[in-house]
Amino acid sequence: MNQQLLIEHYLRIKQYEKAKAALEQALAEEPHHALNHYLLACIYSNQELWDEMEIHLEQAFSSGYTKDSILLLRAKLFTGRGYWHKAEHAYIEALSINPNRVDTYVNYAELLLHLGYYREASKLLETAESIHPQDKNVIRCQQYLQMAKDNKKNLVQHMERYMDVENDQMKIHIQLGLAAYYQNDYYTAKKHLREAFLMNPTSPDLLNVVRLIEYDAHPLIRSMSWTQTMGGLGIVLCYAVLILFVIGHFNWKFGPWLFHAIWIFVFYTMLTRMIVWLHIRLIRKFT
Repeated sequence: MNQQLLIEHYLRIKQYEKAKAALEQALAEEPHHALNHYLLACIYSNQELWDEMEIHLEQAFSSGYTKDSILLLRAKLFTGRGYWHKAEHAYIEALSINPNRVDTYVNYAELLLHLGYYREASKLLETAESIHPQDKNVIRCQQYLQMAKDNKKNLVQHMERYMDVENDQMKIHIQLGLAAYYQNDYYTAKKHLREAFLMNPTSPDLLNVVRLIEYDAHPLIRSMSWTQTMGGLGIVLCYAVLILFVIGHFNWKFGPWLFHAIWIFVFYTMLTRMIVWLHIRLIRKFT
């Protein structure tokens, strides 16, 4: 099989490690192949390996790959590193070069949703939908917008639209899982997101989502979600010390009991964190 066709085949079936190996071999033979550098940068982007991604992205740019595609991927790089303003400038420049590119609008809207600019994100998605009304990524992002705005009626409508246009079973499971999680149906959310994770066990994003569901869905490790809601275990400890100080000031006989209860809670919470971590590691090992 032609090497380029083999690379495309691996990418299509989401065998990213095999695609990466084939791309590295191809680049060893032809070091200035712009498309292969770009594809390798995309793989590293999916794996959140930002340094490796940046190297191949710059190689793709210097080898003559299209500027709007480079800017789009560079914006993802800035987003991954937390450089929100640089990411926004990259999206704006990409749209100035190609104002009809739907995926640029979608990714820009996702950034604005993350930052809490719902109205601006909605305008971008409206523009994207006017260009391509049935684009599944636009509909998917519309779902995220409705979740953020707590609009359950519109969420269901966009969910139905998404199911009509999406053929990728992994992505369908992800969207069904997120919709169920949003509606506090943790059992259904866990079921769908586990299925998605088993289809792509190398995805760090899916790994994080599954871990989040494990925190909220299992009653024995609910303490993890409580501590996360309150700002983390460190914040909980600060509150506990403050409560100990106040109670000890007025009535110290309850102090030792409360002190032991706090440390039991801390130990139990750390133990549950380790259990979840081991559980996810086992899923990754045997899939």
